[in-house]
Amino acid sequence: MPSRFDWHSQIKSIENELRASKIALEFLLPRLDSEPIELREGLRPRIFQFTRINLERTYFVRIFSEFEGCLRSYFSSYKSTEPVMRQLIDSIASNRKIPPSRTAAIHAVRESRNQIIHTPFASESTAANFVSAHSDIQRFVALLPDNW
Repeated sequence: MPSRFDWHSQIKSIENELRASKIALEFLLPRLDSEPIELREGLRPRIFQFTRINLERTYFVRIFSEFEGCLRSYFSSYKSTEPVMRQLIDSIASNRKIPPSRTAAIHAVRESRNQIIHTPFASESTAANFVSAHSDIQRFVALLPDNW
């Protein structure tokens, strides 16, 4: 089983992928209008604008998915059930005596992730901030044991 430190590293790598994607788009987008760039596989320049708009939401879902994997891995080390995410968070928070404020922050991240998934055409402002979510997730993971 991966250690808590492995999970921290994996979650951090998702943040770094987001940063790299933003840099790549910042480089590419201005060139799409000014330079002839051959796009493959039927891609059109406009799709890169949509990619920029949805990038943080996409990585928000990815980072939460990794976090869920971490929690399920830890939970399975002492229970054999597979609760829904709300119950999983609450059970682990109770088991680890995680402060209610941290648990509430993670539930807010979970709700934002659900809003992204279940309301795909919602405005960007409906999604929580990726940086804040990353921070809340890492703080919660930090309260898990080193190994399980």
